This record gives sequence, C-alpha cells and structure tokens, in this order.
Amino acid sequence: MASTSSSKRHVALDLDWTLVNWSRPFWHIAGEIVGLDGTNVVPREYGLHPYPDAIANMLRHLFSSEWFMCEAVWPTHGAGALVDWLVQRFDLVSVISSRVESIREPTKRMVERFFGIDSVYFVDPGNSKWPLFNMHGVDVWIDDNPNDLVDARVLGLEVYAVAAPWTDMTRLKVVGCGEKYDSCADVLFNLDLQEREHGKKKQGQGSAIRAVRCVGVCGKVQPEDT
Repeated sequence: MASTSSSKRHVALDLDWTLVNWSRPFWHIAGEIVGLDGTNVVPREYGLHPYPDAIANMLRHLFSSEWFMCEAVWPTHGAGALVDWLVQRFDLVSVISSRVESIREPTKRMVERFFGIDSVYFVDPGNSKWPLFNMHGVDVWIDDNPNDLVDARVLGLEVYAVAAPWTDMTRLKVVGCGEKYDSCADVLFNLDLQEREHGKKKQGQGSAIRAVRCVGVCGKVQPEDT
C-alpha cells in the first residue's frame, strides 16, 4: 500500500520513458537520422545492444544531447497528475535519472519546468541507481527499467513498473513485482484506489470498535456516548 498523509515517505521516479518521452520511440528517430528503418526494431532488452550498430551509435550521441534529452521530450500520459498526487502525500518526491555530466543542469531545469520537482539525482549511464536508493532513503520507486526495478525490490522498496518493450515481467515477478502499468495515469489510478480501499478499511475498523464500546441500558444495547 502506498503512503498516506499520516505516514509520509520518499518516493522517487525515473525520468525517461516514465515521466517524459519523445513523440515517437527514440530508436525510430535514430534510425531516420542514419537512414535506416528503425520501425522494425522491437527492443526486448534494456540497453543499446538490441539495436543495429548504426542506430546504437546514433543513440549514444543523442543521449548526450541537451536538445534531444531536454527539449525534444514531453510529459507522458498522466505524469503531471501523478506527481501532483504524490507531492500531497509524501515528504519528498524526487527524480533519479541516468545522464552524462554535460546535460545534468539542463535536465534539472526541464524537470522543474514540467513537474515542479527540484530534487533531481543522477547516475552515470549504464550504472545502477541502487546506491542512490540507499543514500537518499527512497521507499517507493517508479520506473520502466527492469534492472533498477529488480534492484529496488531486492532492497525492500515498493515498486511500480511502467510498461516499456524491455520491461521483463518474468524477472520482476521473481522479486515480487507482479504487475506493470501502461502509463503514469495507470499508476495513479492504482495508488488512488489503494488509498481509498485503505480508508474504507480503517473506517470499517473504527465502526467495529465503536460497536464494541457500548453499555447496556434497560436491557438494551446502546452505543456509548463519545
């Protein structure tokens, strides 16, 4: 169950493909630039190795580009609403992203502009984010990368998997993450539903306690004054 207002924690979100994305899959864009048809490529594993060499090399260039990583992206479906919901319920909402050093400051400005989040942490491309989970006391992690989702679960974090072609649920189910969500909007729907169900359960428990706390009056059972 996600945190409620009475028990606030730290939730962190991945950036690329989770909170922001391109108008088309990035490998399609890279393929067009190098004159290849990237539309017939469906990457089933995370990383650059599933792509033809020419597309992979172009992606290495694009992933270091301020324009491509900070100006050519837009919030994904439901991302803004999800962040707003989380901000109301958690002590800290942060972003953890893989970025080369040269585009980290522009990335911070982009995240602030889209989501109003000023806590943004980085790892070098190819590195796991788990050291930052420990360093910053993350309790909940939302991401599309199966590697970081598995690391987060092994550390005991609550995780929410956002669907991507490379989101391997076989691995995630092994560590107790049995569902993935099509978008941030679906994550929000699930979290809100959990909170509502939790609230109903607490309300029901309170009613049961009041029913037990009663006194007999003239042979009748009457709720105790509160």
